[in-house]
Amino acid sequence: MGYQLWTSPVTGYRRIGTRLSEIRTLFERDVTVRSIYEPLKSCLADANAAEMARLLDERGFDVTGVKEQNKDSITQFVTAASLKGGGSVRNHAADIAIGDLIADATPLAKIFSILRSREYSFVLVGDDVAGIITRADLNKPPARIYLFGLVSLLEMHLVFWIRKEFGDENWKKHLSEGRIGKAVELHEERRRKHQDLDLCDCLQICDKAKLVMARDGLRQLFGLNSVKQGKESFERVQNLRDLLAHGHTTLIQGTTWENLIQTIDWTERSLEASDNAIEKFAKDAGRDYVEKFWGASV
Repeated sequence: MGYQLWTSPVTGYRRIGTRLSEIRTLFERDVTVRSIYEPLKSCLADANAAEMARLLDERGFDVTGVKEQNKDSITQFVTAASLKGGGSVRNHAADIAIGDLIADATPLAKIFSILRSREYSFVLVGDDVAGIITRADLNKPPARIYLFGLVSLLEMHLVFWIRKEFGDENWKKHLSEGRIGKAVELHEERRRKHQDLDLCDCLQICDKAKLVMARDGLRQLFGLNSVKQGKESFERVQNLRDLLAHGHTTLIQGTTWENLIQTIDWTERSLEASDNAIEKFAKDAGRDYVEKFWGASV
């Protein structure tokens, strides 16, 4: 039953919608930076720096573009902190470098790695610098949907390998009675709601993580060099899942942007490795199968 969501046990066919690449394609093709960036406000280069700093603080802005009189294009920027030095805005302006720019068509799935080492990037709309994207924009619903998809997919991968490695319920001996009891309670609740799930589906991330780390091969598959590293990585994923599920205003409650993006990077790398292994498993399972049905012509 567990394998069938992923692959056909007869043909080895890998089912659509279970690959990380398919999730990424959705967000690369249809959900881009233009879904979360903000228009870039700008001030005149000759404006009073202290006044502009005050106005930025009132609006909660850290950065603004700089425009020359009678010019529409924005090629420079200033920070609110630098403007407090006084004088004119021009005294504190810095050029917008190529490395500061991303296109508005940049896939949303890639923005996490872009903002890993920087707090913001300017957004090109056509040939014009017209927007800005910051780490705070990663709290918006489109980014949250991608992250929730990653975490959900990771949990599905964990269950796949637990079933393959331990069988139906042999995993029980690796968990405490208390943890098994929690899964049983959830399982019974879901059965009352007529949800067709088995007990393994009702394990929490911490339980799935413990089972994965009980096998050297699985630990290596998910890029974990030690049980300690595994525990830390899965705890961060659990925290991210809880923040997403409970609708917290910020995704860095109790952590930092750097740690959050590191967690996302690890999750994506782990899913890629698991995807490749499942793909091989599917091909091996269907090696001797000869298709006798025709598909629809599309």
